[in-house]
Amino acid sequence: MAIRVDGASASGLSQDALAARIREVYTAATGGSGDHLPEESFRGDTWLRIPAEHSLKLLRALRDDPTLAFEMLLDVTCVHFPRRPAPQGEFDVIYHLLSVSRGHRFRLKVACPDPEAGVDSACSVWEGANLIEREAYDMFGVRFNGHPDLRRVLMPEGTVGWPLRKEFPYRGF
Repeated sequence: MAIRVDGASASGLSQDALAARIREVYTAATGGSGDHLPEESFRGDTWLRIPAEHSLKLLRALRDDPTLAFEMLLDVTCVHFPRRPAPQGEFDVIYHLLSVSRGHRFRLKVACPDPEAGVDSACSVWEGANLIEREAYDMFGVRFNGHPDLRRVLMPEGTVGWPLRKEFPYRGF
């Protein structure tokens, strides 16, 4: 059963039903098959890995789909895997989506092999992506292409390096 933000039961879709519907929306939005999207799960929380080249198109479709209605982007973050081989590469960009009206939430992961090439910004889909994408950029150095103001927000300008990358020195530079 889905849980609302306040912890109460909601009428939202289950994680399995969300994954199935997101695959359908992916197929409709991109013309590719959503059946190949890798699915992972941990402690009842499921997520799908989506290709970077379709991320913006899919995020917009997930917001606009009446069944899913992901009106809110809760968070954008990254994870650094320094020794993970291609094609996934070193970084994952992770989107946490919430449907307030439907009472469900879901997580999507996008592999980002090259932080300089980055991924597309979600600012055109949710205005709230502006600050959280800047935070992810500031901590990990992953670029968000098309972002209206991609610059450091937590660290001072001129800071060398990316503090949440695994190779960053424990005590800084």
